[in-house]
Amino acid sequence: MEESGNHELKGCLNGITLLSILVMLAGCTFLSTPESSSSVDLEWEMLVASEEVGNNYSYQGLEPKMVGITDAKSADALTYELQPIHSQTLKGINFGEDIAIVIYQGQKATLGYSIDIDNVQFHGQEIIVNTRFLQPDQNWLENVTTSPYYILRIKKESQLTGNLFLVLTDGEKEVFRTEFFIP
Repeated sequence: MEESGNHELKGCLNGITLLSILVMLAGCTFLSTPESSSSVDLEWEMLVASEEVGNNYSYQGLEPKMVGITDAKSADALTYELQPIHSQTLKGINFGEDIAIVIYQGQKATLGYSIDIDNVQFHGQEIIVNTRFLQPDQNWLENVTTSPYYILRIKKESQLTGNLFLVLTDGEKEVFRTEFFIP
């Protein structure tokens, strides 16, 4: 009797071990698929590139920031950070087909700062906006507060849904990251 009980226990343990190995192999296979390890260039369009002189309609932060917009209510939340004409442009997006991203360079003490977008990529669970934050040459040393920003529209792709991260880079350096939900 005792021998058959040990045999059944060994069989059960072997089954559990085999099942565990299969689950681990399936997980490793998923992690090594080409889709999850490669970046996809996203289709995007510049809507606004602004080097706004500080006023009542400007981002007040000193550091770079990025905001994802998926509906008109989210666009309304930026009313006091964008020039009124740019707010209207943002609200005119068809959010059924597109999302918008607003990139702020942060407040600067002089004219001549701007943002260049190199590309927008989707990698894993991240939308990565690769930028270059440009600085003025020495001739732009006027004492006036500016708050450069950039608004871009991205076509909704099938993979752009759920909980994602927005990642902003300046050259090779990550300067901002935030969670972003796309319905």
